[in-house]
Amino acid sequence: TRTSRPVDSILTIDGHPAIGENDADIVLIEFSDFQCAFCRRHLNLVMPDLVREFIETGKVEYAFSDFPVEDRHPQAKQAAIAARCANDQGKYWEMRQRLYISTAMLQETDLIEHARAVGLDIGEFDACLKSDQYDNAVRHDQREGTKLRVRGTPTFFLGRRIPGGNQVRVERSIVGQQPIEVFREHIYALAKAD
Repeated sequence: TRTSRPVDSILTIDGHPAIGENDADIVLIEFSDFQCAFCRRHLNLVMPDLVREFIETGKVEYAFSDFPVEDRHPQAKQAAIAARCANDQGKYWEMRQRLYISTAMLQETDLIEHARAVGLDIGEFDACLKSDQYDNAVRHDQREGTKLRVRGTPTFFLGRRIPGGNQVRVERSIVGQQPIEVFREHIYALAKAD
């Protein structure tokens, strides 16, 4: 039950929803599933500390990748697409929080209600949801996660931004819903490695 392992890979975060400074040296990438109870716990219990200590201070950019485990969570992929459609209107973070609060309410009619609750243009959102605009992006994330040996969600990848772009040299994975202390330890270790 290792909480982390070294990784040597490059991930591109172009087109991925993210919060924090988009030129931060350190990037944390979360692979998650909108029907995952452990992902919801991470959002509620750990994410507030990550935001306050690392994201709002400009030390870390936090990017999101989708890894819906469709055999166990049949509505997770459509929820991931809904969040990306919300991102088109600048409301990814609000939609993400809403979807995790209501993981039992992810049918198409529920997604429209969530969109309304976060203030999206419903016509634009619905058209995006019904298109296949983000299907390939979600599938790409799933393939990337599989190559990186993601076995469950949430799984995080921590690394340094390659100067001049949105590629990240990933150096470590953090597996599962872990306490803030685990993230602190690895973020500070990476920052000191300069």
